Amino acid sequence: MDLQALLRGKPFLSNEQVIQLVEEKFNIEVKRLKPLDGYDNQNFLVEGSPINYGNSQKQEMRRYSLKITNSKLSEEFECLKDATYMMQYLRGEGFSCPQPLSSKDANIFELVKCKNLALHGSGDNLPVNRRSEDTFMVRMLTFLPGKTLKELTVVPDNIFEEMGENLAHVHTAFQSMKLDHKPMMEFGDRFIWSLNNVHSLQSFLHVVEDAEQKQMIKEVLDDFQTMFSKEEKIYPKGRREGRGGGSLKVFATSALSSLVEN
Repeated sequence: MDLQALLRGKPFLSNEQVIQLVEEKFNIEVKRLKPLDGYDNQNFLVEGSPINYGNSQKQEMRRYSLKITNSKLSEEFECLKDATYMMQYLRGEGFSCPQPLSSKDANIFELVKCKNLALHGSGDNLPVNRRSEDTFMVRMLTFLPGKTLKELTVVPDNIFEEMGENLAHVHTAFQSMKLDHKPMMEFGDRFIWSLNNVHSLQSFLHVVEDAEQKQMIKEVLDDFQTMFSKEEKIYPKGRREGRGGGSLKVFATSALSSLVEN
């Protein structure tokens, strides 16, 4: 996948644009909006209640995750649609997993044309005549509360073991799911977040300033490359939705063994 196209496709929408989008497409009156971390996309925590026209009864406040997908990645909407269906499937199998909110048109996602307010890497808004209009895939998901890995002050020794076991359970559950995997597999071959691209991380080691951290990362990459190259052929081909970063893995505050993906 063209990295520059991916960078250019990152959404930079204003709070006003987001509020209008949520109200028009998902019929939610926004009371509070908070930006969330996102590599290629733009994500928000939305607090609001359904707009009930003509009814004075107070609506229950709820929290949602709004995901505005990179315009380049939005071209692969068939793949992203399948990933959303997979979330619904996992919920039915007993996993704690966000669920898509249907839009006013009864869709689990919307393709929306919006004008970007800024260029990638720039905090300054562009003049109106230089703002480009792009098409973004937009999804509203139920919000699962918890703490991200980087927020944990004490990390249990077995946390990564539990993460691995959880992924194994997810993998097993998907074995019985009927889905046309072709769009996802074809997209996976072009996806930057691929195991086949791990070797390219070596060229970014220079940005890590801490010598101890740099050495640790180098050793992990070297070991991974050695083991992966030996065992690559026995691994079933697949793709994961989401990444295992410290800001993206969410742990239920009541029990760290309950893993969910934000």
